[in-house]
Amino acid sequence: MKSRLLISGLLVAGLAGPAAFMGASDPSPQFTAIEGSDAYTTDTPLSPGDVRRKAVFDDQMDKIGVVKDVFDSTRFGPLAIIEVKVDRDHSSKHVAVALDQLSLEPDGRLVALLDSEDLKMLPKFTRPVAASS
Repeated sequence: MKSRLLISGLLVAGLAGPAAFMGASDPSPQFTAIEGSDAYTTDTPLSPGDVRRKAVFDDQMDKIGVVKDVFDSTRFGPLAIIEVKVDRDHSSKHVAVALDQLSLEPDGRLVALLDSEDLKMLPKFTRPVAASS
């Protein structure tokens, strides 16, 4: 089910993306339901300001993390740095998720196309250190 949701989300985002830039005069996002889920995707790509400091929910509307920052990667584009709880003793780690893996609900909630277990499996994000000359 989760992989179907992820694939559906990517298909919806991929098909809807170009239409958002073709003569659209209304900047407000248009919401499209992701098949087989309570999640929605927007026809307008998310910007760093849309996600920064927002709680992140899974498709069951359970809170699974918080966006702590947005890192602008030259290789992957903007990445949401999400703090996720790793275990019951409240330890947590930061993981990087591409903005196209997040969707915005009509009520303003941010929904990850990955569930909490998938987020926990991602490697810990470590900000790259600039090379000194």
